[in-house]
This record gives sequence, C-alpha cells and structure tokens, in this order.
Amino acid sequence: MNAPKESKVKTPTIEAYDGTTDPYMHLVAYRHYMYVQGTNEATWCKYFPATLKGVASKWFERLPPGSIASFNKLQTLFSTKFMAYKEERKTSMHLGCIQQGKDESLRIYVKSFNLEAGQIPDLPDGVSFDNFIRGLKKGSLKFDLVKKSVRTMAEVLDKAEAFIHATEICSASKDGKAGEATDSSGKKEKIHRKVPRVNGTWALSKEHDTNSPGQKRGRPQEREYFEYNTDLLTILVDVGTRFDLERPFPMKSPAESRDPNLYCQFHEDIGHDTEDCRSLKRALDGLASKGHLKNYLQRSTHDTGKNQYKKNKSPVSATEGNHSEGGFVAVISGGPAAGGPTMR
Repeated sequence: MNAPKESKVKTPTIEAYDGTTDPYMHLVAYRHYMYVQGTNEATWCKYFPATLKGVASKWFERLPPGSIASFNKLQTLFSTKFMAYKEERKTSMHLGCIQQGKDESLRIYVKSFNLEAGQIPDLPDGVSFDNFIRGLKKGSLKFDLVKKSVRTMAEVLDKAEAFIHATEICSASKDGKAGEATDSSGKKEKIHRKVPRVNGTWALSKEHDTNSPGQKRGRPQEREYFEYNTDLLTILVDVGTRFDLERPFPMKSPAESRDPNLYCQFHEDIGHDTEDCRSLKRALDGLASKGHLKNYLQRSTHDTGKNQYKKNKSPVSATEGNHSEGGFVAVISGGPAAGGPTMR
C-alpha cells in the first residue's frame, strides 16, 4: 500500500461495494477495469479501497499494516470476510428446472432459457442442448428438431428463431390484428364445435342439435364441405388466434402403431399430417358455414353475380368415425344417394 501512485492510472469508476452483495461480482468488475490499465500488482492493491464504502470500507481500514503482500492475498481476505453474501452458483440442475409452460410462447421460453444458461459458468453445449429439448413442450418444433437430428445449441436457436418468425407472420390476420371474432354489433362471438360427452356419446352443441326446432327428428346431421385455396395449417395458425376452437379429441390408435414421420399441428401428436386431419377439416368447415374464412374459400366458377363458394352437402360418412382421430359417427338412415333412394 506504500507503493507510489502511478500518474496514468485513473480512479476506478465502478459501483462501490458496501458489504451487502456478492463479493465475487465486485472483484470481477474491479479486475475488468484494472486489466485495461496495464498496471503492476501494487497499484491494483492501492486502488482497491477506492471501490469500497460503508461496512466494507470500515473492514479494510481495520486490516493490520503490512498484512497485504499481494493482490491475491487481498482478494482472499475480502472474499472470506463477505462470503455470507455470495450468491448461489448456478449449475445445469438449475437449467433443468426451466420448462415451457402450456400457454407460454416459444419466444418467452427461449429468452428464459438463455437467461438461466448465461448464469452457469463453463456450461457444455451438449448439456445446454439436452435441457433445452427436455424443457420444450410437445409440438411441431420439438418433433422437427428430433427428426432432423439437430445436435448443437446454435442449430436449435436458429431453427427456433425461424419457427418464431414464421408463426408470427402466419398468425397475423389480414387487417394486421389478431383477436377474437366479432359480429356486426361488435360483440365477441365464440365458436362451439362440441360439448362434453353425454351418456357415452359426444353431444353436439345446440347450434348443431338435430332435435332443435325447425329440424326433423331422425334425420342425420348434414354439414357443408368446402374447398380451400390455402393449406389447412396456414388457416389453422390464423383462425387459432381469432376463434375459440376447442381442442380435438385424442387419437384413438396407440402411439406405437402410428407413423412417427407424420405430425398433426391440430392434435399436436404424430400419426397423420395436418393437411389430412379430418377433425381440423370439420372444424374449419363449421366456421366456413357460418360465414367465416371467406378469404380462404375457393370461389365457384358459376357467374351468378353473388359470392358463392365451392361446396357440396353430404352427411358425415360412417367410416370417418373409424379414423385414428377421435370424433363422432353419423349413421345414414335414409335419403337420396347418387343413383336413387336407398335405406340403411
């Protein structure tokens, strides 16, 4: 401490340490400042007290004269004195606690994961990668990462950023706003597809009830089938932000019997492509029949002066209920077929 002061060294401007926070972080900040000064060890010791205040400054003043022979000795004494305030060092076990919530966006998950990983010293890339995949919720991104054998965090973050960008672009509605559907009076409209199971069968909501007034009892429920000008995944990403679609029923077939190379974004499960999902097609047809999704419908080639769309009415086939997806079976009890009247 009796070494002469060097004229070229500036007094450290880092935040003064008061003895109530992590001493290690203060030492790191001090070393980073002094490294650029290029001074000798005696100068490091001489300027260190200028970065202390309060309890820490009083501690330094009480050190016996001649007790500091090197900066290593000084930082050892300093760390030991205030070790009770050392923050817990993060490890990969802390990283394993980061899980993407059910309703948490991918962007928020990536941000939280990177923030936690940045606090873990010497974190191996492989450990970071494994924990990221484990914490990622089940979905098309996770399936894609595993399918394509991605192995590094750099690749994971690149694909995650591309997925976030694509999702945000596709989620934007035509007018640049994403929200719930509204009717002409401005009130929010909620789209119902199905209601809970009743007496072992899936009951339709009132708007689909075959026994509602104005409909004949005993006739099968007919629904309209529409042709779309865009793939179903793009439509799903859009309408999923604007309409309250209930989640589809789980697939019936065992997971081990399904094709792992096919993934359905609507079911968030393997077994078939989103484009081939019958549950999704039924849900979208239901919206279209109510006058929604006009921008996605194929227009009729007949010039009638009115907005008409390609569609045909047909009862749901009995075989549709045997699809690997969950659903309901509509039995045809009578009515015209292609060649004439039939009864089943």
